Amino acid sequence: MTGIEHPEFTVDTGLFRQLGELLVGRDSTALVELIKNAYDADATLVLLRGEHLDDPEHAVLTVVDDGTGMTAAQFRSGFLRLAARGKTEGERRSPVYQRRYTGEKGVGRLAAHKLAALLDVTTIAAVDSGGSPLATQLRVAEPEMAGTELAQLLKGADRTLAMAQIDWDLIESADTLSDVREGLLLEAGAASERAASGTTLILSRLRHEWRSSDLRDLVRQLNNFEAPRGLVKVIPRTVLPRPLLFPEPLVRDAGRQDPGITLEFEGDFADPAEFWGNVLRTAEWVLEIRAARGVDIEYSISPTRVGDAANPFGRPLSASRPHPTPDRGPFFDARILLRPGQIPTTEASWTELNSGIRVYLEGFRVLPYGEPRNDWLSLDFDYTKRTGRFPIDPLLGGSSDNLAALRNLAARDVSLRLLPNRAFFGAVFLTEAGAGGLRTLVNREGFVPDENYERLVAMVSVGVRLVQRARALASYSLKQREEADRAKKRAAAAASASASTQGESTATGQQSEEEVDSEGFDGRAEDEEQDSANPEYDEESRQPDAADTSDGYGREWTVLGGDGTTGGSAARLQSALADLWVMLGGEPDSPEWNDAAADINAPSVAELRGAIQLVQAASQLLIEDTSLLRVLASVGSQLAAFTHELSQLVPTAVIAEQSLAAVPGTRWPSEVTRARRAVTDLRRAIERQSSYLVDLATTEGRRRRTRQPVRERVDAAFLAFQGAAAKRDISLHNDVDESLRTPPLFRAELQAVLTNLLSNAIKAAGAGGRIEVTGEALDSGVRLIVQNSGVAVIPDEAEGWFRPYASTTTNVDLVLGQGMGLGLPITRDLIGEYGGTVHFVQPSNGFSTAIEVLIPE
Repeated sequence: MTGIEHPEFTVDTGLFRQLGELLVGRDSTALVELIKNAYDADATLVLLRGEHLDDPEHAVLTVVDDGTGMTAAQFRSGFLRLAARGKTEGERRSPVYQRRYTGEKGVGRLAAHKLAALLDVTTIAAVDSGGSPLATQLRVAEPEMAGTELAQLLKGADRTLAMAQIDWDLIESADTLSDVREGLLLEAGAASERAASGTTLILSRLRHEWRSSDLRDLVRQLNNFEAPRGLVKVIPRTVLPRPLLFPEPLVRDAGRQDPGITLEFEGDFADPAEFWGNVLRTAEWVLEIRAARGVDIEYSISPTRVGDAANPFGRPLSASRPHPTPDRGPFFDARILLRPGQIPTTEASWTELNSGIRVYLEGFRVLPYGEPRNDWLSLDFDYTKRTGRFPIDPLLGGSSDNLAALRNLAARDVSLRLLPNRAFFGAVFLTEAGAGGLRTLVNREGFVPDENYERLVAMVSVGVRLVQRARALASYSLKQREEADRAKKRAAAAASASASTQGESTATGQQSEEEVDSEGFDGRAEDEEQDSANPEYDEESRQPDAADTSDGYGREWTVLGGDGTTGGSAARLQSALADLWVMLGGEPDSPEWNDAAADINAPSVAELRGAIQLVQAASQLLIEDTSLLRVLASVGSQLAAFTHELSQLVPTAVIAEQSLAAVPGTRWPSEVTRARRAVTDLRRAIERQSSYLVDLATTEGRRRRTRQPVRERVDAAFLAFQGAAAKRDISLHNDVDESLRTPPLFRAELQAVLTNLLSNAIKAAGAGGRIEVTGEALDSGVRLIVQNSGVAVIPDEAEGWFRPYASTTTNVDLVLGQGMGLGLPITRDLIGEYGGTVHFVQPSNGFSTAIEVLIPE
């Protein structure tokens, strides 16, 4: 034994690199940590300048603040001491504005290490006669002094200057921290009387190149390090006519006269365009949540003036629920704006990056909540699934009438009106004191996903679902009124038509009302059966008459559609039955019967007969469609099996192609060369058709409704007809913008629509023809137009082409088929079930025919 020793711990200089990678996730996080240091130093302004950031060797990154600065002693004991306790002891508040400290682990210096290899620090501090920091002394002597008054006193004080340089590469060249001799310099002295307090950090020899895309993303995140003004300031009465829970949310735990902190950009940090003013002006609903200590959580929602104009049935609503942990938290304020509908093209990319509900702690952004593709509240998940299970929170209390209406709303009506993340612009504001056990992850990005975090998610989700239900109820009420108005118009039209028919039959000796058969038909169907037995009757006689837009029973298609549209057969039947129900006294979209309405508005026999005929005509169409669908379903089942077999031919075609490949030094006969070209064409055709059929015929295409990328789907449809178009020398043009997305559809449905329209366009375009597909986003949905040269179709005479079997194609094409006249009816039915329309419209110059597809939101 040699005796007891007292060895010392040694710390490897690689600790900086390891801790930096662990505690600082990304460059934007590192810069925010430096800004937080300035905030903790009572800065009111931070200037961020970047120069030559795409060249790491010459790049310079500068961070300047107007805070209290540091003396040389503070620099040694704070900045140069790892895990310093200065911010973890006592009240943890800044001396001037009494801000709650946001830093505690010494991450600031590690952030500087992550960004650059060389750091220069210049810091000026106001001091007393003994050289001690004056701000701290004044706060201790006058604890009740206002921050603005204390800041004024500091302006006339003496100042010290400290200048330091830290070369991290030189420091890390030493084995341990005790071996460091180079790489760390400090010089201290007195500063000029005119010098303002504050700290300047100059970072050079950056760790990596910052590309333009990196800069855009970084500046966007830094611009959002504080919540936008529209979410933290009083909402103007011109936007929100009625106050909710609070004029301004509690954002930070700071003194009442704290002016806050402002971030300015210079140099390579170009300030990006922002549209928060537009968001506030065009938002339709506002939700506010307040979760305070010891009381119930409060929720308050209201439509804005824009929302009132869009839907007069929107109503303000207040509710509350017990706080799950009223003594522990989390406690917070939240303000969330809903902005449904089409996003202006100029704002599309900005909205994608800035929408969502974000989380702030002491006023600083907590990543990644609210980032693109971050779905911490499951908004996109619910929107995509739309399973219908969205019950209102059973613990909610409030106005019984309002909540009862929300609870009675059918789950389907709620799920169909759910909104994705991009429709929300909001913030949840937490303070350190009210965080309720929430712990940030070691890399400063997000909270530990424990029960405290789940509690926060649940509390915010209640409010988000509440406002979506309120919006759904308003939409449902508006729909009821609109359908009631349409029902009255259709009933009036039916009565007028019936009266006209009655007058004509009396005058000409035709059938009277009593002579109409028991089925309510007028004999036209029987006449058609007799015609079909006539030897002179053939398919050509069933070609569409340009002037005939009837359904086969003497009723106009526009009447069946109800509102000037011709929806799918199922939608027509549902609409006709709804009209009859309302006519008889039933409540729209409800099983409830309104005796008062039935007594006051008792329909006449003529009105009832007209309504019943509409139902019978729509039923007959549905029966015909159902029969046809059974046949097509059988074909589809076989097509799915064929698709699998077809995909297995691709490897075989590849082998055949490779076997016929040219061999250096060998001259193949011309027949082999032609065979190789033929096999290559065959392989490409099989790949195209297999890819297309997988989209169309397999269950994957109908797994869930999603917003389909239109340009991508048009390209996929083009591939299927590439060979047929090439044989006819037809040019295909896809002019749809890449950003255009449909409302939620099944992929297979959109593919079927495009296939039918393009198939018809190719047949009509003729040799050397041209086909163009365009699309645009509307406030109410999406519009697609398919145009072709060649055969012209006059829009006013085109409705007949939407009748089944209305085809004039006689030539059989291996890709396009002969044509059964089913493409347009099927297309209209598919879009009609979404409430959309398909019509021929006037083509643009250079085209002969155009067909328009409107898909509503």
